[in-house]
Amino acid sequence: MTWSHLDGRPYTEAEMDLLQTITLPELRAWLHAHALTTGYDKERTEAVPDQDS
Repeated sequence: MTWSHLDGRPYTEAEMDLLQTITLPELRAWLHAHALTTGYDKERTEAVPDQDS
């Protein structure tokens, strides 16, 4: 499994090492932020009018 940033760049070795030290509160915060970001991106995508219209 390869982890990647939202823009598709794979995590660096240093970032992967850092993930090994994450605490449960940090993981929960990251998951919350990720959900907010993903929802925001989806809203922005859905708000863009169709080019065919």
